[in-house]
Amino acid sequence: GSVSQHAQGFRTCSGSGLVASIPPDRPDRVGLALATVVGEREARGVRDETLMLRVTDPRSAGESVRAAIEWAAQHGRRVVLRLAVNVRPAVVEACRDAGAVVLLELAHPAPDLQAALLGAPGSSAAAMLLQAQHLAAVGVPVGAVVGPLLPGLHDRPGELAPLWRHAVAADVRDLYLARGPLTRSRLAALARTLGPGGMVGLARAFRFDPQAPGRGPWRASTAASRNLDVHVRREAQLSGFRLHGCDCPAMCHLNPVGSPSRTLIPVLGPGLFAGPASG
Repeated sequence: GSVSQHAQGFRTCSGSGLVASIPPDRPDRVGLALATVVGEREARGVRDETLMLRVTDPRSAGESVRAAIEWAAQHGRRVVLRLAVNVRPAVVEACRDAGAVVLLELAHPAPDLQAALLGAPGSSAAAMLLQAQHLAAVGVPVGAVVGPLLPGLHDRPGELAPLWRHAVAADVRDLYLARGPLTRSRLAALARTLGPGGMVGLARAFRFDPQAPGRGPWRASTAASRNLDVHVRREAQLSGFRLHGCDCPAMCHLNPVGSPSRTLIPVLGPGLFAGPASG
């Protein structure tokens, strides 16, 4: 897929942002692809001050994402790197140089459930939290998006306890809790991992027959969603985490002290081809 197929606008504390998934592509194409998407939005009057770059494929975790970070920084954007996989050392350096924030996607402490929930064979939560320590050591602030959270799974007793322990050990203290939809593909992946016995709670919360669930997507009952929110929030707070620090999925409050001042450079016109040429 391309950057444009995986781009979506969202609201930040200070204005507009764009989240774009970085596909496993040639790094020399990434800058132009981002410029095209951002330029199309500028033509509609939208100025994206924040670029959230999402990496879910290990093949994108090197030069492609490094090129995207550098392009965003050159154009004066606040860079947020949202990771479901560990990245290579050059990307860590690019994050430091760009004053970027890194958000880890943590769906479950069990690697097979982490992959089933995120829909990609990414890194385990424990492995990403280990890399978080390396990021913090070079001055890159790290937070985590915990989700997609599902009633009937994440509110089971002790389900998230190992995740809280690993996050505390990695000194990742800022969390954004995100409830997620139960789609057909996600249900199929969970069914393969959990087995029939593990599906009982999900079936009750989302009101489907495990033997004939239908096509989905499924919506949880109001009571199940409320219970999940209360349960997970209480556990996280008791473990000492800061939740929804600025109430924004870009975690604007994590901007590093003394991060480089940014002057937003539009990409329409001469800005479209700004930055070093790539061969």
